[in-house]
Amino acid sequence: MMSVKTIDKTALVNLYNIGGKDFLLRMIDNFVAQAPKRIESARKGLETGDLKSIHLIAHSLKASAANLGAAKVQEIAERIEEMASIGLKEHIGEGLSMLDKVLAEAIQCLQAERELWGQEAPKA
Repeated sequence: MMSVKTIDKTALVNLYNIGGKDFLLRMIDNFVAQAPKRIESARKGLETGDLKSIHLIAHSLKASAANLGAAKVQEIAERIEEMASIGLKEHIGEGLSMLDKVLAEAIQCLQAERELWGQEAPKA
């Protein structure tokens, strides 16, 4: 069951106000397409011990999630970023598993929002 506050709709309204409907829809589409690939790249980085790439991936994912109001994704990505920066490799795998779960929920919510915004501009 999705929580009511998975996506902060104010962030979507802000993106709409910045660049219009097409911009907002592109931002959602890019996040939905790229975020799972970023997690997969982070997993590969974990396998090879490349904490620097995990740090960069988590930082990028954190920023993208923040732009779209996906606070849970942002929070977990930030934790992974911190773990990678201080070398806590043994906890990153668990963080990535948590990130998979909250990302799936966020993507589902963003896809629903995308459908609404594709029709017209709903208000937050």
